[in-house]
Amino acid sequence: MYYHQNMIGWLCSVFVILASIFQNINGDTLKMSNILYRHGARSPTRFYPTNPNQVTAWPDGAGRLSQVGMNMEYHLGKFLKERYVDTKFINQSYLHKEVSIRSSSVDRCLQSAQAQLAGLYPPSGWQIWGNEELGKLWQPIPVQTVPGDEDPLLRPEDTDCPRIGEIWSSMTKASTYIQKAKDNKELLDYMTKNSGKNITLSNILFDVTDDLLCERAEGLKSAQWAIDRFPDILELTYWAFNYLYQGSDELGRLLGGALLGKMVGNMKTMASGDTDDSLSKLNIFSGHDTSILSFTTALNTKFPVPEFAACILVELYETPTGDHYVTINYRNGFGNITLTPMNLTGCDVYQCPLDDFVRITSKRIPTNRHKECNPVEPFFTKKNLTVIAAVLLATTIFLFFLFIWMLVRSRYRKTYIRSSLKKKAQQDSEDNEKNKRRHERGDESENKAINDTEDENAALIV
Repeated sequence: MYYHQNMIGWLCSVFVILASIFQNINGDTLKMSNILYRHGARSPTRFYPTNPNQVTAWPDGAGRLSQVGMNMEYHLGKFLKERYVDTKFINQSYLHKEVSIRSSSVDRCLQSAQAQLAGLYPPSGWQIWGNEELGKLWQPIPVQTVPGDEDPLLRPEDTDCPRIGEIWSSMTKASTYIQKAKDNKELLDYMTKNSGKNITLSNILFDVTDDLLCERAEGLKSAQWAIDRFPDILELTYWAFNYLYQGSDELGRLLGGALLGKMVGNMKTMASGDTDDSLSKLNIFSGHDTSILSFTTALNTKFPVPEFAACILVELYETPTGDHYVTINYRNGFGNITLTPMNLTGCDVYQCPLDDFVRITSKRIPTNRHKECNPVEPFFTKKNLTVIAAVLLATTIFLFFLFIWMLVRSRYRKTYIRSSLKKKAQQDSEDNEKNKRRHERGDESENKAINDTEDENAALIV
């Protein structure tokens, strides 16, 4: 396994080197680079009850950037200096028009940005600001930030976006997630028994695994039970973490879509040539592992779970003919780590034409994130069921009274018709009786006249 991973890393290195050589030979020019990286190693944010390395083992407390983490970021800065300063892409001296730095408001990210910039821009020439040693080694460089609940670029899950929670809640109720928990019940029970805390897929990262990763980065010995099953714990943790950062276009838009949209907009502007001093050649974003995973969700491209100081490079190149393309490279970890070329899902080539990159990513860039973040309640909620029940009850009552009214009306009509028919029959009977008496009186008169005539005739004969 180790040999296989090394071989893959070596091949990736060769690929990136050959790609760079090809770009240089063909005269392709780097126009812009967007860099997103994770902060350096830190202390755990939580401590499981039986952890032998409780918060007292960490001098600065929980969730703080350690000296190891600072060193990671400093060397990341030196790597970026080799890639961008030594190749003359940006000036050796810090110039505010060339570079912009945006950080999460969390202290460890702000500190990481400062450490990384110390490696990228050591003072030289006119920028040495004192005779003391410090002035020759470090210079203050501005880093911009906003509060976490207002930061859709680097902390999208912390903004006011209920829809993200709805989607994640639905994902954890899916059969795939439930079956994964069942398949790993033995391991979860093992972790629960030994950690002193109930461990599930939803809390495995921050309640156990995060402690172990921080301890390993710092060189501290973890509990033996965790060491014995560390590969299994790590594999399950990464599965659970990755599971929530994948899927639909909607989730991609809400998580990393804002940052992706900013990068795409900057690259389009740079490619158009319609630039001003507000557009930087180097755009640096200092964030978290979730910042990187949110961004890869928007890219709809699978990346390994980011380790401390991991970074993504999204670079825009221009060819001698004026065409533009985008490349994505991933540097996961610290030390002698090589760049891994990543293909954008939907683009067949590593050097993805800018127009194709824009088209493919457009469905994962929000047009109105605030509106899209509104909750989308399922139809059969408690509130809706209450309304439905009330409407059905009102409809039933209405139909009941309508039925009673129609029944009464029907009976009234029948009674009325019977009464009318009876009256008519009675009237007809009376009319018939009158006609009969009239006829009888008429017959008597006629008979009397006949008799009188006969009597008169008889008298004449005599």
